[in-house]
Amino acid sequence: MVIITDAPEDAQGNIVVHAYFGVKNNEEYALTVAAGDANKTDAKDWATITEISWKAEQPDGTKTTEEKAKDSVIWVCKVLLGCVMED
Repeated sequence: MVIITDAPEDAQGNIVVHAYFGVKNNEEYALTVAAGDANKTDAKDWATITEISWKAEQPDGTKTTEEKAKDSVIWVCKVLLGCVMED
């Protein structure tokens, strides 16, 4: 797995996190994350995932449902990236 981010040009822009899986590093998920101002918000609300996109059809022809995509993204964020997340 490879994680790549597109950093915003300024501190107010959104960050896009790309998650790539497999031998060919196919992009499976992209998360758009809106960062809050750490000086003006509670630590628990410092960033919010505003959008999730995913590859709908896998190479074997199976479909990825919205629920499965969200579950996978939560796992990636918590386990691999060490994020603390709320439901």
